[in-house]
Amino acid sequence: MKKMNTKKMISMESINKKTISLWISFILMIVFVIMLSVLTMSWMKNRAVGGAYELKRAMNQELECHKVNIMVKSNDVNNNIINITITNTGTWRIDKVMIEFFNNSLPQSIEEYDSVLRPGTNKTLSITKQGDVMYITPIVNKDNFKLLCPEKKVRIKVEG
Repeated sequence: MKKMNTKKMISMESINKKTISLWISFILMIVFVIMLSVLTMSWMKNRAVGGAYELKRAMNQELECHKVNIMVKSNDVNNNIINITITNTGTWRIDKVMIEFFNNSLPQSIEEYDSVLRPGTNKTLSITKQGDVMYITPIVNKDNFKLLCPEKKVRIKVEG
């Protein structure tokens, strides 16, 4: 029987261990890259969905506000109560109006009033005077979006 060289066996075992460790590191690196790519793709998908949501909202606002128009008549101020008549002169229904008061260009209050106005109809609101200037902005609800139409804002100087 021949004697085996133990040095050769040890070196073969160490080579096998090195090969196994190389394969394990390679597999770990592949797993890490896959996890990183999955995280990146999910982040990009969420970002794209959020961007699409905002784009849809902006497009709806632009299209719907184009159809909205209001005319406001202010009556006298009695005991700090302002009577205003809002008429919908557009072709789209107005669901609310936002009324902002300013004193010397400083905001005083902002309130929303539920006042459904179909095209051609009007509504009279009695509001407590809270500033020298009043801005009235129409609001439209469309597909669960609350669309504010700032380009249709009406400015009224409050006297009295």
